[in-house]
Amino acid sequence: MAVDSPILYNNYWTYLRDSMGNAYGTPSDKQKHNAEIIYNLLRVFGYNQAAACGILGNMQLESGISSGALESGTAAALPGGGEHFSDLTNAVMLSYCDPNDSGYGTGLIQWDGYTSTPPAGNQVASFASRYNSLWYDAEIQVFKLEAEYIYDPSGWGGVNGVTYQYWTPNRVSPPVDWSVFKTYPGTPEDCADIFRECRERSSGDPSGNQHRRDNARAWYTYFTGTPVTVQVTARMNACMAYLFRDSQYTYAQYDCIHFVNLVRARLGLPQMTNGTNSLWRDVGGNFLWWRGTLQDCYDTFGLVPMGAYLFKCYPEGTPGCETIPPQYYGDGIGNFDHIGIYTGLGLGVMQSGGYDVTPPDGFNGVHDTRTRLDESPPWWTHVALGNNIYIPMSFQLPPWMLYSFLRKKVMKNVKRIL
Repeated sequence: MAVDSPILYNNYWTYLRDSMGNAYGTPSDKQKHNAEIIYNLLRVFGYNQAAACGILGNMQLESGISSGALESGTAAALPGGGEHFSDLTNAVMLSYCDPNDSGYGTGLIQWDGYTSTPPAGNQVASFASRYNSLWYDAEIQVFKLEAEYIYDPSGWGGVNGVTYQYWTPNRVSPPVDWSVFKTYPGTPEDCADIFRECRERSSGDPSGNQHRRDNARAWYTYFTGTPVTVQVTARMNACMAYLFRDSQYTYAQYDCIHFVNLVRARLGLPQMTNGTNSLWRDVGGNFLWWRGTLQDCYDTFGLVPMGAYLFKCYPEGTPGCETIPPQYYGDGIGNFDHIGIYTGLGLGVMQSGGYDVTPPDGFNGVHDTRTRLDESPPWWTHVALGNNIYIPMSFQLPPWMLYSFLRKKVMKNVKRIL
């Protein structure tokens, strides 16, 4: 029998079933904690208050707002006989098939169990594994929902000839496309109904439907007057970049800075109005809070944080520097003519220029200009960290490295004081 003790993973309370909170009615403190983070992320992704609360109303009934929730019929016999989250790896979830229900629901909105998309298996674990994440990570599950929207905002579109029907607009009358739902002018109850019909596609039990509506209204009241904090995690920055690289979605239409701005727009971040050279110099610190060479980054953080911005610089006097804009020539900083986003998967992602590099799982036949950090000579030479993009160092660094990093910071401040 599964152990229901909740764990705090990536700042979300996660539990195997909804016994740690109510599926309807007054939510627990843990549910409120999760809902506050999810609400903010949904607002960052462009949902208005009513639509975000309509989704939360459904999540509360579906999973108790727990990314670790498995469908009730499955919970008595967990995959692989596991009893703790540490037992339920992505590999276990991908290989498990419930003999009673191969399509058991998983996660915040109880996604159906199986997918044919490689790696095939539990579709939440399959998606998470592509982004080097665990299936019960709530942040990656909310990102999965947004990825489905990006693939198919109308509910009937597609990418590269592949049709996706995550959202079925004709289940309500008049039909409501997903893009319309994001800013739907109706009540949170309306939004709960639309999301239930068009995305959840639940059985339609009248009592359950009313609970979803009541939940949505309660969350709407709870969040009324709460300002939205646009603080995107660095991993979301990395995942969004990798999503477009991975799906080849609209990729060829953008040069490097426009591609970065496409990612930023999807994350609710302000657009970078400058080219790569002026951006690196970033007078006034509008977009970057840390900059340095690739080696500086390793010395300071011990690694390149996922979601960091990567730059290619040609020092003055070297081939490649001759195209530097005249206003910057002679300042000794060099020609910064490319920008990318580090995905944390060994790849930097950019557009415009560059060259094909075969990824670990084989070249996909598309000139998508991926490069790695371990090339010799290195393609990327500099690293910058973006404003409003939160990098939780405690998640990035092992304990010994975190201690070393903090010790350097403390000693640096001590020397400054002395």
